[in-house]
Order: sequence, then C-alpha cells, then structure tokens
Amino acid sequence: MQTEQTNPQSGTAAIVVTYNRRALLVQCLERLLSQTLPLERIYVIDNASTDGTAEVIPAHERIEYLRLSDNLGGPTASPGASNMRWRPITPICG
Repeated sequence: MQTEQTNPQSGTAAIVVTYNRRALLVQCLERLLSQTLPLERIYVIDNASTDGTAEVIPAHERIEYLRLSDNLGGPTASPGASNMRWRPITPICG
C-alpha cells in the first residue's frame, strides 16, 4: 500500500520559503493565489521569522503554513519539503 509521501496527489503546488520578508510574502501569496491556472496547494515554510510573518498568512484552503523553530536555510534544507502531499514544481524563496 502506498502512502501519501510515495504517491503524491496530482496537481501543481508551490513552496515558498521565507525569513523576515513579510511584505514580499504578502505580494507573493497574492500572485500565487491569482494564477490563471490555480495551484492545488501553496506551502509556506517560515524559517523562524521575527517580523510577524505568521500574521500575514491568509486563511485559505490551499495554503499550508509551517513555522520552523530555527532558520534552516533554503528549500532544500527544509524538513517541511519531505512531508508534502503535492508534487511541487519549483521552490520560490521569499
């Protein structure tokens, strides 16, 4: 039997890794949510921001937010990437 990790759902997802880029993150998420071909899922991985990043994450059914306790760097260093249920195309650093 395959698990969600080994059999991701079809569709397109985006990974947004951020650290203290609150204003840019707002713009990024607005643009991702308004794509002509909607994304199935948007993963926001917050590398322990101290600028109130969590406060600007919209409550949206397609957005999953993960706040890390330490800044682990870019998307390849993030433990959140291994737990995704969707196949991302390209990590976007914000």
